Amino acid sequence: MALDRDEAKLAAGLSVAALAALAGYNAIRAKRAIASLTCGRMMAIDGLRLHFIEAGTGMPLLLLHGNGSMAEDFKSSGVFDEAAKTYRVLAFDRPGFGRSSRSRTRRWSACDQADLIHAAAGRLGIKKYLVLGHSWGAWIALELARRHSSSVAGIVLVSGYY
Repeated sequence: MALDRDEAKLAAGLSVAALAALAGYNAIRAKRAIASLTCGRMMAIDGLRLHFIEAGTGMPLLLLHGNGSMAEDFKSSGVFDEAAKTYRVLAFDRPGFGRSSRSRTRRWSACDQADLIHAAAGRLGIKKYLVLGHSWGAWIALELARRHSSSVAGIVLVSGYY
């Protein structure tokens, strides 16, 4: 039995609507799944939401990721957990990466980001810290040492972009 033209259009329209509904449902479920796996804390500072993960005790060690990356990458690589055996490790999502927000109207230079991370450390009661910067995060680590030398006990630059 063949469908006439109107019935075929109706069937096609219903199929497209059903597929769109399923895609929307899938997107909502995926966002919920990702959110449930994300660990860490949020801090409102300097007009944005700054996300970070923290573990361990001892001398604070701040981990700064490069472009196209996020704090969670330090966890998946094993660096975070290994360092947390010796240090109080804090891995920050830089503005616009991971779960940290970023205003589209504000430019976040390495100097701006260094000041932001220093302010976040201060808000957490950290006065002296080590910094590990990976890729573009290395430039921020250098700026932290240059701009806030009394707080930076040492820096490690990994595959640095500077």
